[in-house]
Amino acid sequence: MLAAYWALKGKHVDIVTSSPILAERDAKEFSKFFQLFGLTCSDLGEIQEVKGTPKACYNKHVLYGDASSYEGDILRHEFGLMNTRGQRKFDVVIIDEVDSMLIDQGGHSTRLVDKMPAMEHLQAVFIAIHQHLQFFMQRLFMFEDQTFLLEAADDRVNISDYLDVIVRLVANKYENVAGLKSAIEKFCQISKLAELQSHEAREAITTLVNAEKLALPDGLAPLSEPISSDSKIIDNLIANRWSLNCDKDWLKCCEKLLDVKIRIISVDATEGLIHHPRFHGDNDSQTDSEMYDQSVHLIEIDSNFYQLLRVEDQTKLIQTRVRAEVEKMFAISNNDTTEYDHLQIPRHLSHFYQSKLNTWILSAITAQCNVRENVDYLIKTDEFGFKTIVPIDYESTGVIQDGTVWSDGLHQFLQIKCQLAVTSEHLATNFISNLSFFRRYKKHIYGLTGTLGSSAEKRLLMETYNVDTVNVPRFKDKKHMYMTDIVTTSTNNWLSAITTSVLCHIKQNRSILLICKSISDVDKVDVYLKKYVTKMGGFIQKIDRYTRSDNEEETSAILKKMEPRTVIIATNLAGRGTDIKLTKEVIQSGGLYVCITFLPTNLRVEHQAAGRASRQGQPGTSQLIINAEVDGLYENVKSLSPQEFRHCRDMVETKRVDKIMRQIVPELLIDESNFNEYCNVRQSLGRKKRSLDAIDERWGIQFDLSKTNKSNAMDFHSFFEKIKKDVDSGDEIQNPYHHILKGNDYNFNNKYNDAQTSFDSAIALDKTHASNAYYYKAFSIIQNFQSGYKKQAEDSLREAFKLIQNVNISSLLVCHTMGSKSGTNNITLEENKIVQSNEQDSDFSKQIVNKISILQVQLKSIQNSLENLYKYKEVEAEML
Repeated sequence: MLAAYWALKGKHVDIVTSSPILAERDAKEFSKFFQLFGLTCSDLGEIQEVKGTPKACYNKHVLYGDASSYEGDILRHEFGLMNTRGQRKFDVVIIDEVDSMLIDQGGHSTRLVDKMPAMEHLQAVFIAIHQHLQFFMQRLFMFEDQTFLLEAADDRVNISDYLDVIVRLVANKYENVAGLKSAIEKFCQISKLAELQSHEAREAITTLVNAEKLALPDGLAPLSEPISSDSKIIDNLIANRWSLNCDKDWLKCCEKLLDVKIRIISVDATEGLIHHPRFHGDNDSQTDSEMYDQSVHLIEIDSNFYQLLRVEDQTKLIQTRVRAEVEKMFAISNNDTTEYDHLQIPRHLSHFYQSKLNTWILSAITAQCNVRENVDYLIKTDEFGFKTIVPIDYESTGVIQDGTVWSDGLHQFLQIKCQLAVTSEHLATNFISNLSFFRRYKKHIYGLTGTLGSSAEKRLLMETYNVDTVNVPRFKDKKHMYMTDIVTTSTNNWLSAITTSVLCHIKQNRSILLICKSISDVDKVDVYLKKYVTKMGGFIQKIDRYTRSDNEEETSAILKKMEPRTVIIATNLAGRGTDIKLTKEVIQSGGLYVCITFLPTNLRVEHQAAGRASRQGQPGTSQLIINAEVDGLYENVKSLSPQEFRHCRDMVETKRVDKIMRQIVPELLIDESNFNEYCNVRQSLGRKKRSLDAIDERWGIQFDLSKTNKSNAMDFHSFFEKIKKDVDSGDEIQNPYHHILKGNDYNFNNKYNDAQTSFDSAIALDKTHASNAYYYKAFSIIQNFQSGYKKQAEDSLREAFKLIQNVNISSLLVCHTMGSKSGTNNITLEENKIVQSNEQDSDFSKQIVNKISILQVQLKSIQNSLENLYKYKEVEAEML
């Protein structure tokens, strides 16, 4: 009604939903309603077919879409100059599920990334980081609540006498094993004589013996009465204390001599890491390590001793070690060198590479340890048959975010981890935040939700968007019953509790919606429930899934009316905004039962999920069944009560909302101020495509580094002035590949002199990565047909051939060796033919093989051109 009111007053109305699925559904559902008033409506789903021609949907009176779709079109219209929106103004916005848009996604921004030439050269860096990270992570051990790093294999000592290892590790006090043994024997003899003659030492030992705190030597019967300090028993005890009869004795005496606690660990097939029984007795305790200021940990593996380095900051150690190893492998390309001992970083990316390396390593750790398949992302096959990584918004909407990529190399590290084809890192050159988008509508911002949240969240809305809130009475009384929540302590108990609850409500002839945290959890519940149903008989009529909006079978399940004794197992995709319809028989039997199988991130998401039951005055119930074993808040709760879990969850949410107000919103405003200034600079520079691409790339790198180095405020004003100065002098292009593209534009238009100038500019910027510049320069030289062209073309072709072999193909071979999961799926070149040592063709392997194949075609083309160049007469060469 509100949309129709404003549309009839001549305003364009934009309705914002929480997902594209809901936008498409609502546009279809309400189109007939708007037609009653002579109004048109549509959703944003259509694609702009022709640049410059607006999308037809922007001519409609009422438009439905999610925030990201609106924002993407704004960027295409204003930054991409594609005229996507036509003449549509920002008149009125109505936000469905306003809390999701303005609070849950308060810090969200839509960024359109640009494909920047030469960024593929950084793929080798990502693969190297991944390889070295794997190497170090496999050498991390937990022992007695401490983290240790197993030093590299070069630090092993393959001997039978462990004392040689100790000599190497402790202070270099003794040069060899014999010297250390002699010193220990002498030390023990002197210490034994000193204690035998010391009245204080004998008294102390006597006191311990009489108090039964010190064991008697083997073979002696228990004491019937206290002994004195001059007893022969005390002599025997002192002699035993300083004897060297076994490895344990040697180790203890060595510790005392060197004043270092030595722990030797072994690997037990059943218990894992244990104190080495050869060197440590059952009574050894860790408390005696407090006597020493230093400690050394060794581990014996396959009769070799290795040093274990105690790790205080695991992330910092890995970051330092991996960075050092990567820097050994790579060098910044140098026009003066003809040696290619290192993998080459393009010169224009040198500062970017050095500044981002630590961030990339952190992203690699995140990909390896924290980002999970079927929870955070899905591996999906695209229309070309390639497997891709697709993020999932599992915490809020459950939507599979096609077209979204993670930044800072995270996407690439996941691709390498999963052995998929690796895409280039893309940098965002243009963006718009939800904050900026909604503020464009000024005073005409309207929103509705059934779960606005706490006073802090209302204050966030009022202060950020200058809006007020009002409670609207319900159309029908709510007939909802919240059942007693359950907290389980293991996954098996959790699955059992869910199954018991399902069967209980199935027997009442009701339908059931199980909402899980992730696709992975849906899989677990689905398998367990179906297995139980098979065992127990046909209580359940049907079990459907709803986890993917791009799956027609799953989508149809949520659109049909739910019959009695049917179950849908879903993610949050079935939560906010989903309207589940029920048959009359289900409503009469008590309605829908919603079981939320995890603790949602905030109370609003929880209420939205529970609210799928009891819609429009229907009866229904809801319940939480939480698995404390995997819930992230478990470590912080004082008890296993649902109230305690919610309390901890709400505290986290309060901090998040506070962070949005105090940090994220101010940062967004600064970012958008810088972006707007760049847009003004960009607009003043004209519309030459290659120049615009070049300065967009420089802006994208500058902006990305400003987010990486948050502690160092970037001087954007100086950057903008430098851009203007470089444009005036014709030096705006720093990436040689833009010169190559520019040269090819000239070749296409038969401007061969200009083309050669562009290719020479590319070579001057970075000769190492100029194989294509030499290649296409030869074409320009031949086409230009000037005096001496054959020798010039030959020189260019030979230089291209050398660079393709020594830089491009060599780099790909190294990447394949490093990135292959097994480490054995290697490829080599024999007589310029690809030879694979293993037929396990992952997408990762296929991609590199295909790249090498393309380069080999180029090499063959160069060889043919060199053979033919001198075969023809001058007139015929022009045709060549």
